[in-house]
Amino acid sequence: MQMITPAVPKSWYLPSKPHKFCPGCGHGIVLKTFGDVIDELEIQDQTIFGLSLIHI
Repeated sequence: MQMITPAVPKSWYLPSKPHKFCPGCGHGIVLKTFGDVIDELEIQDQTIFGLSLIHI
């Protein structure tokens, strides 16, 4: 059986993966969409995106 590797946006900082979001919350999907759009518009060198979550 051949394994399929999911596509990762080029703009992602790979050492920060996998993300720590809970399954089903949608945050990972939103972040992947941001990365895909940044790649599609080719604005990697002009973009800074930060995210901070506080878990209580």
